Amino acid sequence: MAEWRAAYEQQLQAERDLAAARGEPYAQVIDIDPRWDAGAPLPHLLSNGSRAFVVCRADQPDPDWDGTYATVVSPADPHPSLLVVLELRGCREIRSAGQTTRR
Repeated sequence: MAEWRAAYEQQLQAERDLAAARGEPYAQVIDIDPRWDAGAPLPHLLSNGSRAFVVCRADQPDPDWDGTYATVVSPADPHPSLLVVLELRGCREIRSAGQTTRR
């Protein structure tokens, strides 16, 4: 499995390199820190056509969490929380996962 994953990652990188060389759009993986909350990120996307911002809740691990309960959060929660803000410059197009474009 590790060999397959490495080969797949190499293929994806080769496809990105080719698209960049041709001046075509391509997706780039962004490794961010701090991480967003996987359970309830509540993401918001703002874009003006050339810049985009993604705002979501930051992951705040509970050192006492034993896996037996879940914390429910809401945008209306009165308690403050840390946010992650990603700024993407030169963003020409935004698509959701699995979205296709017809030409």
